[in-house]
Amino acid sequence: MDERRKTGELNPPATFGAPPRAAAPVQNELVPPSHFAQRLPSASTATSSTLHPWRPLGTDLPPAPRVPDPWAALAQSTQDILELRTENLRLQLQDEEMCRGRAGGSDQEEGNVRTRSLDREGDVARLNRSSAQQSRERARLCGEVESLRDAARRLVEDVRERDDALCRQRTQLEELRVELSRARLEQDRQRAQEERLKNQQQAELERLIRERDQARAELDRSRQEQIVLRAQDDRLKTQREAKLERRVQEAEQALAELEAASQSHRAEVEKAREQEQRRGVEAEESWKREGARLQEQLQETQRQWRAELQAVSDTHATELAALRQNRTTLQEELSAAKQESARLREQLQLANEELSQTNSALVSQNAEVQSLRKYIGELVPEQRERHRGETEKEELCKSVKRLESEKEALRVTAELLNVRLNSLSDILAIQEGEISNKHAEFCWDSFVGKPHCGGVCVSLQISELEEEVRVKGQQHSVLLHSLQDKAAELKMERVRSEAFEKELTLVQGQVLHLEHRAEEAENALVQLKDSVHGFWQVFEQRVSEVRSSEGRLLSLGQRVAFASRRIDTIQGLLLRKEALMRLQRDTHRPTTPESGRSVSEDLQNELQLVNEERERLASELKRTPQLIERTLSEARGQFQTALRELQRALKESSETEQRLGEQLTLAEEGRQEAERRLSELHEQLQENAEIILLLRTDLAKQQDQYQRALQEKVSEAESLLHQELREMESRLNAARREHTKAVVALRQLERQVGRERERAQEAQRLLEEQKDREAQELQRRLRDSERDKNLLMATLRQEGLLTRYKNNRSAALQSSAALTDEGELARPLGKLQAPRPDTKPLSKESLSSVLDHLQALSEAVIRDEDSSSEEEEEEEERKKAIEP
Repeated sequence: MDERRKTGELNPPATFGAPPRAAAPVQNELVPPSHFAQRLPSASTATSSTLHPWRPLGTDLPPAPRVPDPWAALAQSTQDILELRTENLRLQLQDEEMCRGRAGGSDQEEGNVRTRSLDREGDVARLNRSSAQQSRERARLCGEVESLRDAARRLVEDVRERDDALCRQRTQLEELRVELSRARLEQDRQRAQEERLKNQQQAELERLIRERDQARAELDRSRQEQIVLRAQDDRLKTQREAKLERRVQEAEQALAELEAASQSHRAEVEKAREQEQRRGVEAEESWKREGARLQEQLQETQRQWRAELQAVSDTHATELAALRQNRTTLQEELSAAKQESARLREQLQLANEELSQTNSALVSQNAEVQSLRKYIGELVPEQRERHRGETEKEELCKSVKRLESEKEALRVTAELLNVRLNSLSDILAIQEGEISNKHAEFCWDSFVGKPHCGGVCVSLQISELEEEVRVKGQQHSVLLHSLQDKAAELKMERVRSEAFEKELTLVQGQVLHLEHRAEEAENALVQLKDSVHGFWQVFEQRVSEVRSSEGRLLSLGQRVAFASRRIDTIQGLLLRKEALMRLQRDTHRPTTPESGRSVSEDLQNELQLVNEERERLASELKRTPQLIERTLSEARGQFQTALRELQRALKESSETEQRLGEQLTLAEEGRQEAERRLSELHEQLQENAEIILLLRTDLAKQQDQYQRALQEKVSEAESLLHQELREMESRLNAARREHTKAVVALRQLERQVGRERERAQEAQRLLEEQKDREAQELQRRLRDSERDKNLLMATLRQEGLLTRYKNNRSAALQSSAALTDEGELARPLGKLQAPRPDTKPLSKESLSSVLDHLQALSEAVIRDEDSSSEEEEEEEERKKAIEP
């Protein structure tokens, strides 16, 4: 074809070199395309061929076969193209030969002018009918081309909708994956919280057990101390009473002896003064002996008092060490309570930080939601956001209430620890004062009781009794303070038990919440399974639609191939007519073998070009189903991977549910164990309450003073707690202000996202308008090309039929005379000479130019379609780049 375009003429092949004898009856007959399909391209077989009469186009051409195989249709179309091209070459050669024969044999055609003119008129009428039928066929083919374009456009839209649906399904799968990952993180966090709560419960239970054991030991020790103190008190009372009675008796005996001695001395003074000195000496000796005996008794009593003082000091030292140990333990408990309060403050700070993090996460999630709304084109209902805000508000209120309850428990614990510390400090102060007083009394006794014993012993005994009364009062106050300590400890135990009950209720609520969440996750998985099943059905439906569209596309391609074959057939018939006319003119001119060889080379080149074009079309036809199959396989693989992931997530959720059930059973067992221990603690508390009731009978007189001190401490603690509450309220107000700021920022961000979405919609609208304008421009260009094609075809009809008929009418008689000579027509067509340039008809150039122009128009239309498809792909990529 390239050589033909370069030379501007058609070289006849060697197969058209028929003998003159076979061309004799070709005045009113044309050779159909089926005749050339049964002939071999050689000069020997051309002599035995018979020409069939001309029949209309509608009767000659068979109906378009419905070939299900595209490769068979392609081979058939290639064979038809080769047949039509050989036929066109033959017709062009015959036309040239007829023109040359008309110029050489004008003398022989004079007798047959009238006959040839009639034949020409019949041929012209048939050609007019065939041209009208060709125009109708061309209009039908144009309509089919338009329908094919519409079908291709619809197919492209279907493919685009399928891609959009796949994108939406992918986004939904991504969202589901994100939700599953969030659910997994939530489950892990809840599992960690449960483990932490379990550890805390175990630690608290162990601590309660230790404290219970300590309380029991302290109660036993206090009971033993009370028993020992009571025994010591009774023993001291009995000893002191016995000592007092013995000393009173000794004093009375001494007074009686003194009185008797004085009376006897007075009586005997009168009787015998001589014996006065002797009796005086005896009395002095007796007095000395009595003083020595009394001094020995005093020393004995001092030794006893020293031993008793040493024993009492030892007991007080042990009690002091025990009380100091209690004070250290209480100080440790106070420091632990302070650490607990610091830990709770840190937890409060962490809760505030978590609140800020949740607010920031809420802002980021809202931004993601807005971006997803923009990408998907759906608006999340405001009710869901309101419900989410309400749930977060409820969670914050619950956390605030929990922190307030913990704060109240810590406040009560701190107050009770302060009470215990004050009571222990008072006990220590009393015991230290008692020890110092005993030491001072011992020094005074050692100073007074050496030489001057006489009548001072009674006053000393009275002072000792008063001191014993004071010591008893101190012991009473010590017992009262120890009772306050025990009461505070019991209150602390009660507060701890209440805290444990609250934690137990919280754990039960969390377990119920986890069960509810597990049920919701199971329902969500069921819904996800249903949605995946629905998506699979839609996907199968889309695949069936794509396959049906592929079949329809193949059928439409076959129709287009058939239409192109019909057009080539019409062009071949026209060229064959011209070739027959040339053959009629140039039947007497011999041809050379060089022209035959050139024609065979041209045919080989043309065959090579046709084969290349066939291979290119075959590769294009192969690539289209491969691309569709690759896309379908990728979508199918993605769906299968997503389905496997969903199944794995369902399995993990079932395992998680089992683990949660096991943890729930363990938590239930722990709760039962805690309830059992709590019942034991309640029993112990009841026992302690009974002991307290017994001890309260001794504390009725001291209640007012302790109530006043307690009210003072309570007022101080309330002031401190009010101050802390004000600080907490200020922090809460600051947190609320931060929350309102976050809400305002979120609303601003939502408005900004809305403006950006409007701008994106405006840009998309502008792109769609530009696309519509381009489509209108392409349609206008297509209409212009159709109009030019119709104009060219009208010109072709005029130049190929009327002008050639008028120019060749004068030479009709000469050509008819030349055609009757069978001997001259028997010469091989391959030995014909090439036509002269001056005798070549004008319609050849116009026909070749029209064909070239039509081919250029078809290539331009194909390029426009390719460019429009590329522009649509670029526009889709720009949209995808703009939307995220």
